[in-house]
Amino acid sequence: MLSSASSDRKAAVINALGWNVEGQNNGSRFLEGLADTRGVRVEDLTLEDLSSEERFVLGYLLAMDDYSNLSPLQPNASNPLWSATPLELLSQATYALPSDFTVHFVWAIVQGQTNFSSSWCSIYLVPKLILDRFPPEQRNMREGAIESATSYLGNMSLLATRQQQTALTVDN
Repeated sequence: MLSSASSDRKAAVINALGWNVEGQNNGSRFLEGLADTRGVRVEDLTLEDLSSEERFVLGYLLAMDDYSNLSPLQPNASNPLWSATPLELLSQATYALPSDFTVHFVWAIVQGQTNFSSSWCSIYLVPKLILDRFPPEQRNMREGAIESATSYLGNMSLLATRQQQTALTVDN
């Protein structure tokens, strides 16, 4: 995660670490490793110390650390690094890396996470917008990984649609 590996490889590692609805500490561990490699105390790191790629990694790790609660490391912290949400970090990375498909695709998936309770369609539609924006030759992610993600998202969208239809039928 601290190497010069491409964003798609880093995303693959984060996916391999998995997600947890009860929380993990991979975001904190990443910052501890980053501080160690720079020879500073972890609590002395600031948002400005992180490159766009490191913001991407931290944002995605935090999103996967607690999939159902996209919270910062320390919600009431005065240091913006510790109070930044996964989506804020990923948004900053997408702005700084406009041609990096992987960063934008991960941002879109996490953006969809934020809408679970209100708009299940966005789980699939936001990533689809990114797929439409980046033609295949401009994507820096393996096609198999994209297919796996879109299949999963499509299944989630289909399940959500069925649940909404069932709720409408019961309400009528």
